[in-house]
Amino acid sequence: MIETNVKIHDKFSFEFKISFISDQTTADSQEEFSINTWLFVPNSLEINSDTYSKQDFFKDVNSKIRFITPDFLLPEIISSQPGSPRSKLLHSLQLVLKEPASDEKGEQFVHEVKVFANICKSSIRDEVTRIVSLPNAQGANRCRQFVADLQRIVQFYRNLYSQVHRKDLSDEWKEYFAYGDNFISNVIEQHAFRLMRHFENEDNYGEIKDMLLPLILSEEQERRKKKFPNLEANNLENNNWVVMQWGILKKVIESVLFLHIKSSRDGRFAEQFFYSIAAGVSMLFATVVTFKAQQHYQQYTLPLFLIIVVSYMFKDRIKDLMRYYFSSQLGKKYFDRKRKLSTRAIEIGVIKESAEYVSEAKLPEEVFNLRQRIPIVEAENRIYNEQIILYKKLVTLSVTKISSLKEYNYRGINDILKFHLFHLTEKMSDSSLPLFVADEQNGYLSFRGQKVYPLHFILRGESNKKVFYRKYRVLFNRDGIKKMEEVVAN
Repeated sequence: MIETNVKIHDKFSFEFKISFISDQTTADSQEEFSINTWLFVPNSLEINSDTYSKQDFFKDVNSKIRFITPDFLLPEIISSQPGSPRSKLLHSLQLVLKEPASDEKGEQFVHEVKVFANICKSSIRDEVTRIVSLPNAQGANRCRQFVADLQRIVQFYRNLYSQVHRKDLSDEWKEYFAYGDNFISNVIEQHAFRLMRHFENEDNYGEIKDMLLPLILSEEQERRKKKFPNLEANNLENNNWVVMQWGILKKVIESVLFLHIKSSRDGRFAEQFFYSIAAGVSMLFATVVTFKAQQHYQQYTLPLFLIIVVSYMFKDRIKDLMRYYFSSQLGKKYFDRKRKLSTRAIEIGVIKESAEYVSEAKLPEEVFNLRQRIPIVEAENRIYNEQIILYKKLVTLSVTKISSLKEYNYRGINDILKFHLFHLTEKMSDSSLPLFVADEQNGYLSFRGQKVYPLHFILRGESNKKVFYRKYRVLFNRDGIKKMEEVVAN
């Protein structure tokens, strides 16, 4: 199964979050997922294969791949069940306390601390999303339970300090445990503020505030006691430093779910094989011509010399033409790059990617119909063809190897794809322009408007023979992205 989520990341980039979820009912050892994305670029941006190569495209596409965080409701996190995050964290702690000198046991403990913190973040985020989707009265009741669950989680975690601070335990393991505490505390505070902002203009805001504010103040006091970084009103220098440390902490804790990636060129051995054939055929041509000429001209005369020179000229052309032909044919079968995914030296899958310009005539019928240009845009397209970039991705996951990971039952992976628009803005006109409307008193009124450019994306996903399509539109100009939305087909 494939799930997609698209959002604006910042002024000049947007993010595709694509989840490749393993079908647990399959009997196969591998599952394959396919994602094809067509980008329709306005001709006025002067984007083509000469001005914007596939190397440029891949520079603008940043991809981070990680396991999907295991799903737990907040009460399940500290459940006494054997597979709960609480049980796994306690088990790893007991092992490292028995063998405090063991690096292996210590690394496993750090691993469980990071996973526990990530599960807390995901579960808190999901619960807050559920609360804000409820009617206000139900949301208030859910908030009360939310606060109680969080208090139990942090109490459980912080009660472990007495064991973690044993003298024979490595300072490094103690630091990572404190990082987990700091991370969870920050997540609690951020999402508590998110709830307060949501209910701020509602009648029951006072009730919600009385529940959430003590939780926030308690966490702030806890962080100050442990000398964790804290924000301070009207202290820009301190707050910049705190935000920077939060960014580092986030990377440290979330690194446990990110996969190790080893990149290579797909089909490189086949490429070298066929290039060798091209060199051999061209050499064969030159040798045969030289041999025949020497049979005709017994001595080294000027005609023989010219024939040998011309044969070597054709030899180079034949080699280059055959290389071009083989390269175009290999491009139909192989991808531009291949990335092997692994965790803890276990290879769990492969992602292959390629990008190419395609003509409208080569669009699948479903994609052609989804594009649906308005009449004036279609009229322009007949004169100045819209540039179409096809970005293909093939994902193969080993269900067997993912299942062999003993820590948690990972459902699949998230491919977080960030696309930057800097290259596409280089040839844009000024975003601000004067506009005028008639006015009976003054004759006209003048005001400023903005010129925006549309960028359309059509995405086709396929897994287990199930196919789906999504269409998105980005409106942007030299000042950045103005709007991004999913377009529902008529």
